[in-house]
Amino acid sequence: GNYTEKDVRETARALTGWQRTSYQPLQTLLNAEDVDHDPKTILGETGDWSQDDVVRIVVSRPAAAEHVARRLYRTFVADASPSRELIAPLAEAMRIDGDVDVAKGIETILRSRLFHSTECRAGMVKSPATLAVGASRACEGFRPPVDLPALENWIGKMGQRLFNPPGVAGWPGGAAWLDDATIVARANFAAWFTGAESGLSAGHFRDLADRQGWKTPEERREGFSTLLLAAPLGTITEEDPARVVRLMLSSPEGQLG
Repeated sequence: GNYTEKDVRETARALTGWQRTSYQPLQTLLNAEDVDHDPKTILGETGDWSQDDVVRIVVSRPAAAEHVARRLYRTFVADASPSRELIAPLAEAMRIDGDVDVAKGIETILRSRLFHSTECRAGMVKSPATLAVGASRACEGFRPPVDLPALENWIGKMGQRLFNPPGVAGWPGGAAWLDDATIVARANFAAWFTGAESGLSAGHFRDLADRQGWKTPEERREGFSTLLLAAPLGTITEEDPARVVRLMLSSPEGQLG
């Protein structure tokens, strides 16, 4: 309801002339002969608009801050779509003269009581990249480093081929990350990550527990739970640190953030 198909077509005219000359690295150039200089009407404003004008016109609309606020909520808080009343204060905090202050929105969310509340824990399904990279960082997978090409391959097996989304809207996210194939892939990733093929040294997880001062099996289970899980996991009787991490990463609770 905030724009029409004509606005989309007129915006496309404002972006004419740009050509991609290279994919790796990504490079573009502006071919002046292909630029449409005729007047264009975008969201009620008429002129010889270019890409900078498109951004200026769009972000100056009140609905832009609401849209960004909603996306930030779904990125950092929960998969469920928030009500307009809930995100209204966030959108208002991001509105500045003719623009949207995204950094202010992120800061507001990360400092909010809602973000740190127990109600919002485990309210999101981790994307494959979040699951894999998060596990690597939380478990200090850089002493020696985890096999990064293999890690990227596992992210693809779990349904997220990096830099290659299925459409212009990106990946659907949420529960769409989980189906029969990707759940199996996540369990297999957990086995790979805690096994010898990941590139991590033998005894890596035990060494990590020792560095953290987790001496007893109970302390290790509690410590790894704090690193990897947003919600408590049922009783784990396993004592080997690597197997504890594997069980946590492949558990239902391990898929939530």
